Amino acid sequence: MKRLKAKIAVTLLISVQLLALVIWLVVPKFGSGPPGGAYAYRAEPRMSALSEWHSHPSPETKAAWEDELHLLERYKLARILLKATVVVALNTTIIYLFWNHGCKQVDRPD
Repeated sequence: MKRLKAKIAVTLLISVQLLALVIWLVVPKFGSGPPGGAYAYRAEPRMSALSEWHSHPSPETKAAWEDELHLLERYKLARILLKATVVVALNTTIIYLFWNHGCKQVDRPD
C-alpha cells in the first residue's frame, strides 16, 4: 500500500510538472513577459524621467533616464534568469522522475 501511494505521488508530480511546462509554452505572456514589453516595474519613475528629459533636455535628465533604462534592463535580466532556472529545475526533475519511474527492484534468488 505504501509503494502504491508513493507511485501515485510520483505520477501526480510528473503530471503537474508536465502541465506547468505546457502552460509555459502555450500561454505567450506567461513565458515571454508582458505583451509589448510594457513592464510595470518602476513605470512611474521611468515615465517621469522620460518626460523630464523631453521637457528639459540636459545631461542630468538624460542621465536619470538612462539610469531608469539600466534598472529596467537589470530587472528583465533577473526575470529571464529566474525563468530559466525554474525551467531547468522542472526539466531536471521530470527527467529524473521519468528515468526512475516504474523501475522495480527484483529480488533474485541466489
